[in-house]
Amino acid sequence: MLFTKLFAVTCLSLCPVSSFSLPQTNTPTCTAATRQTILEGIPNGFNAVAPGASAAFIASLPLIPSCSLTLFINGLPGLQVAPDASTTRNSALLVRQAFLRVTPSVPASVDSGNGTTRSELEIDTGLLHTIALPVTFHAGLVFNYLDNCTIESVVGILTVPTSVLGIPILMPDVVAAVQELASQAAAMS
Repeated sequence: MLFTKLFAVTCLSLCPVSSFSLPQTNTPTCTAATRQTILEGIPNGFNAVAPGASAAFIASLPLIPSCSLTLFINGLPGLQVAPDASTTRNSALLVRQAFLRVTPSVPASVDSGNGTTRSELEIDTGLLHTIALPVTFHAGLVFNYLDNCTIESVVGILTVPTSVLGIPILMPDVVAAVQELASQAAAMS
């Protein structure tokens, strides 16, 4: 955790500021278009290769101080990996180093009309945008917005991996498998 904080502080203070510009978030109501514009910046922000560009984008996200990040990986129960905005940003900076390319689905984001906007992304892994690794995963990101367009929480629903060496991987339903094992164990006792 200390490394993550030192890396984030160093990068944010030493790297040049990028030209990323998100919509103003001090409006009294948060429209679907504004929420979608914020989310649609994620692929460009994470794909940026100029020094400090991704860090500047992540720093510009309108997270409230208590904004948490919870991940659901391959159908398992949620794991809160970041309890506040600072650790959410630091986590994003850290994992971004393992991404080669982030590709949004079409459309890039879908707004549900209740302050929640979702983005589906395919992520090719690689080190520092230069060394490709043969693993791809899928991330469904759900951003929960407040009325002023600040982000209250982020939920990631991940399927890891979706392909290895370009070959699609069909993940088993982990929850169903655990339930089946539990019922078999109960039947044996």
